[in-house]
Amino acid sequence: MFEFWQNSAVLPAATGKSGMKSWDMAETGDRRIVRLNLSRYDPHTNVLDVKFDFYIMDRRKKELVDEFSETHRVKTYSISQMRALLEHHGLKALAFYDADLARAEKGDVAPASFSTFRVMAVARPA
Repeated sequence: MFEFWQNSAVLPAATGKSGMKSWDMAETGDRRIVRLNLSRYDPHTNVLDVKFDFYIMDRRKKELVDEFSETHRVKTYSISQMRALLEHHGLKALAFYDADLARAEKGDVAPASFSTFRVMAVARPA
């Protein structure tokens, strides 16, 4: 079992000149963590670059405690490309599922579709 990101489900905004921007926030105790995301996708190479900027703040003192950045470069694949790669390396694809963890926690396991971004592949030796 492994997860991959599917190129057909990359949001179109990520292919634009300025990329796709989003953010997430989490709070625990007196800390607030803000993550700014910038995604850029190259449809010619099927590579998705995601830059994360993290800001950790003390909620009580209202001050910045730490900040750091990460860049993730991810090669994306279609389900048919992944199936061919598995077969080329002596494996047989058994199933492709939607890897949405929120749905999986509820026991709602769905087959992957063209619009599934995070795909969970299940394979075994051929």
